[in-house]
Order: sequence, then structure tokens, then C-alpha cells
Amino acid sequence: MRAFFAIAFLVFVTPAAADPLCLNCDDRSSAWDREFARREWIDRSPSERQLPPNFQRELNNIFNNIRRGENEEVRPKPEQRRIERELRPYVSQAPTRSAPIEDSVVGAFDSFCLAHLDNLTVVRKMLSDVGTLKLDAQIGQPFLAGRQGDVWMMKNQATRVMVTATNDGICGTYAPDAAGPEAERLFIANSRSRLMISEPMGTDDESYYAVSRSHPKDQADIHAVVIVAKSRLSSLKGVRFTALPEKWLIQERMRVPIWP
Repeated sequence: MRAFFAIAFLVFVTPAAADPLCLNCDDRSSAWDREFARREWIDRSPSERQLPPNFQRELNNIFNNIRRGENEEVRPKPEQRRIERELRPYVSQAPTRSAPIEDSVVGAFDSFCLAHLDNLTVVRKMLSDVGTLKLDAQIGQPFLAGRQGDVWMMKNQATRVMVTATNDGICGTYAPDAAGPEAERLFIANSRSRLMISEPMGTDDESYYAVSRSHPKDQADIHAVVIVAKSRLSSLKGVRFTALPEKWLIQERMRVPIWP
């Protein structure tokens, strides 16, 4: 009788192994979260996320040069003026009337990353057309988490917003001066998203959202897992948004969540 109960416990309690790409499982979201939680961006230690000692100084130097206009090479062309007008809510050119930094980083993430996640070539061209400053590879590397790609600083005289695009299709924005909790609330209020998991790491935390966005060309919706990384301390500024496209998740054989 004791052996019978032991066998019954194993049969009815022990969960079955899930297929890594089981798109029709009812519990796929929770299983996907567990699988995702073992990935390198959660497991890495806080020391591995620290920037080089001279990084902030170099970043400040670039920002100050932008404010002095030393990186202005040519007068904007008519096409550049048109694009700048369209992006003005996200890339403010007037420091006395600029939008809050949280608006800028969330707006840039939506208009650059999420809207064109299926084709980052468009993002690169848009950033070039509006005159953003492409960072040197050595300065920009800490923003890419060890991946190959490009980093731009938006030419905003009042705030600092970086946009990243990796060669394997991951796009993100980073604002060292933004209030993380406020930026995350703004993102939630203006996106079709569902929180999957929030992982505390000391005074920092990373939240993972399943996100669906309408395609700008009326095609099928764009799907992505968005990571919001921030500090939970009000005295520490900075927020990072990272979009992992659906096709990247499948290529990495990661469980695809239920899209909102």
C-alpha cells in the first residue's frame, strides 16, 4: 500500500517536462518565466553590470560637447527637418521647454524600438537622419551587454537618452537621469503589456513584460518581451528598456509567452 501511494504521488504531483517551444501549453507563460529566469541577464551579479570607472566621465564629455554644438557638422536638410518635427515629442531640441526625461526615454523606446522591431535597419536610418551622435565602439560597448551592435546618443540638450540596436535584432533605450519607477509606470500606461515576472537583485530589479504593438504599416502586430531594469532606491536614477523580438525568442529556443 505504501508503494502504491508513492507511485501515485510521482504520477499526479511530479510535473511533466515541457517542450522548449510548446506554443499550445496552457501553462506556457509560467514555464517560460522559469526558463527565462535562468538566462544570463538575471543570473549576472551586480558587479558584472557596473560600468568602467571612466565611462561616466566620457559620457559627460560627449553630452557637454553636444550642448556646446561641437558635434554639429552640417546644417539639417529638408528631410531631416521633417523627421525632427515628427519626432519632436521624443527628441526635444529646446532645453527650456523640453519634455520630462521619462517621456523622452519611453517615447524613444516606442517610436524607434517597438515600432520597427521587425526591421532595425529602419531604426538605424532614422537615427542617422535626425542627426543623433553614434558613440565610439569602446564607449558604447557597456550598453550592449557583450553583444555586437551600435549605440546612439539622442541630441537632446536637456536630457540624455541612448538608443541601442544589436546585430541579432535586440533594441533598447537607456536614460541615466530618468526616474526608473516613473518611467516604468509611463510605459505600462501607454502600452499593451502584461507583467510576467519581476526579479529583485539587491537594490535593483528587472521586470519582464509580454508586449504587443500595432505595426506602423497595418501589418500583423509586433510582439516582444520587454525588460525594464531600474533601481528601487529613489536616490538612484537610471532606467533601461530592452525589447526582445518574438523571432529572437524562437531562434534561442525560449518559450514564447501568451501575447496580450
